[in-house]
Amino acid sequence: MTCDIRAVMKVDINNIFIAKKYQQKPKKKNSQKFVITCCALDFLTGITLLLLIVYVQYKRQPQHNNNDGNNIGIKKISFICHLICFLIAAVLIGFGTYLYLNYATNEIGYMSAYAYIAIGVIACVVFLFLCIGAIRENVCCTVTFIVFMILGIIAQAVLAFLLTNGDHNVGSNLANILDEAWENELKSAGAMSIYESSFECCGRASPQDYIVNDRLPPATCFANGDSKVVENLIAIGCRAKVEHFVTDLLHIFNCLAWVLIVLELIITFIGCGLCNSIRNDRRRSFY
Repeated sequence: MTCDIRAVMKVDINNIFIAKKYQQKPKKKNSQKFVITCCALDFLTGITLLLLIVYVQYKRQPQHNNNDGNNIGIKKISFICHLICFLIAAVLIGFGTYLYLNYATNEIGYMSAYAYIAIGVIACVVFLFLCIGAIRENVCCTVTFIVFMILGIIAQAVLAFLLTNGDHNVGSNLANILDEAWENELKSAGAMSIYESSFECCGRASPQDYIVNDRLPPATCFANGDSKVVENLIAIGCRAKVEHFVTDLLHIFNCLAWVLIVLELIITFIGCGLCNSIRNDRRRSFY
């Protein structure tokens, strides 16, 4: 009877400590996510305003002949593709920042986060200057930026290939954050609570991790937090859940990276067509 009372008291004390830790820790992460969200919104707002200004500038240009109208049609298609690519690039930058702040714990984790950020930044910088070249209708400027875009596409394709080919390895390394959380859990109860509550899991590999360390599974290891019913104990470990979650995210954003690269190729062909059209218009102007 005494052992049962002590066990119950131990569970209650752990639950109280976990509740306090669970209320305090997310605030820091929520603040980080709030800052990232604000930065992303500012970035998207700035890019959108820039595209609107560019659109208004070329819209005001007078049309001298039908060929100018064709150029404007090409520009419209180009700017629509640019806008879509800017949005995808911003999403990739945000995802890379999210990985860097929340999951990167070793060199592979940091490199994967940098890779997503690099893919997005390369796209944004090249598209910005390509838009300027298209607006100015400068053949030399546009061709130069097309060359830079091709080099950027090659670099992005290499990064996307490495990320796609090693997504399981990257996901496993990003899930190493659970190892740190489990070490902190052994030092101070409650470090695993946020993962156990979010992913509906228990322990690092299983609830046995608590038992081996002479501890009872906390309330977050039970369905609906009901630790009175043994059947409610969740048998799945958190590392497997987190690794599966991160790997699925990597699959989604790897697909977005390849979509961005395909759109960049389309924009490159459109830019080549625009250069050819501008060159032909200038040749006709001499006659």
